Amino acid sequence: MNFKNLLLFCCLLFTIEALAQAPGVMHLPFQMSDKRQGKKYQEDLTFWAYPFRGAEVDLRDFKKRVPEFQGPDMLSIVTPDLAPFENPTLLLGLIKGFKNDVDALVIMLAMNYEREKVTFFIDKTLDRNFIDGVEIKQLSAKNKPYEVTLYPEKGNISPQKIWLKVPKPVETASATNRRIQAKTKIIDQFAVGIHLGIGVGKLDYIFDNLEKGFPTWYDVDYVEKNVGLSVSYNTRRFRFEVNSTYQSLFYYTSYLRTRFAERQFISPGYIRENIETLTNQDRHSSVRQFNYGATLGLRFHLAEAIEIQPFISYGRIHYGSGEYQKNRFDSETVYNLSPSSFLEGGLRFEFMINQANGLFLDVIYHRNTWRPEGYFESFQYENLDLNNRVWKGNIGYRIGF
Repeated sequence: MNFKNLLLFCCLLFTIEALAQAPGVMHLPFQMSDKRQGKKYQEDLTFWAYPFRGAEVDLRDFKKRVPEFQGPDMLSIVTPDLAPFENPTLLLGLIKGFKNDVDALVIMLAMNYEREKVTFFIDKTLDRNFIDGVEIKQLSAKNKPYEVTLYPEKGNISPQKIWLKVPKPVETASATNRRIQAKTKIIDQFAVGIHLGIGVGKLDYIFDNLEKGFPTWYDVDYVEKNVGLSVSYNTRRFRFEVNSTYQSLFYYTSYLRTRFAERQFISPGYIRENIETLTNQDRHSSVRQFNYGATLGLRFHLAEAIEIQPFISYGRIHYGSGEYQKNRFDSETVYNLSPSSFLEGGLRFEFMINQANGLFLDVIYHRNTWRPEGYFESFQYENLDLNNRVWKGNIGYRIGF
């Protein structure tokens, strides 16, 4: 058990012990303190909160907590129908300087107590009647202090001004622990992950063919399926990861086009392009690939259980048999495909399941430096523009340890 958890556990035990000392009465885990102003002085007036149990108010615990109050043990009040409200609560406070005078006891009813919005029934005359002449006011923790003037009917007590302010609910130890855990899932620890993915890619290039005197260009579409493993170290703001992925690729029809003469206008509506097109002339033997790399991700906590992580990755690709055939009918002319580099950028959306486990979705843009050795040199060329890029999505699962 780390220090934070030990501290929270001790706080919880202290709270339980404090409650156990007042059998039959619950003292909620915070007080409501309001300012009170008389004609010549200003001081704090503290209200103690008790569950509402009916028209007969038990003052015995209040007398223990406020020794200067020497009133009766029980007191009757007149209340409206409180059934529509949740958690009705009695707030008891004493105007100081009147310890023997029960008329200096301030009683208020608070509905939906410990919520962000509280409805107060304010007995301004202190006559214990919460039906006639009562002010009803709803306040939230976001509101400024609300001024109320009390006009006690008995006890020769001058009018008193108080300011009501709804405090922010104080979390219990268990709630605080849950909140801390929710915000620290897969934080400052290692994690392993597995993912499955699919991608759509396109390989194309164009260059000036000096032998023909015109451009030559090529394109092929392909799909990718992959499965991978990763190990990461996670801080609150960053994810450092090393990963490896096995990929299976399927290439669709490829087109190698070479212009051998200028475009000719034969007749209106008819143009001779003078382009030679070779369809599926080549063979990609790199339909099985393996890559590995490193990733740096930046973690943004959108909610307690949701993150968005922009990231960038760099690594190397190893190609199956490592060969590329320019002409599938010429088995003797094969070009070697050495490992190449790749660069990726993307967004990860991570959804926490519990303190250590998370489900993630990745959207990735991938580029790599595919270039068979000696292939382009088999042409007389210049101004090569080569692109190999993939859009892909992954779904995966991470486990912290």
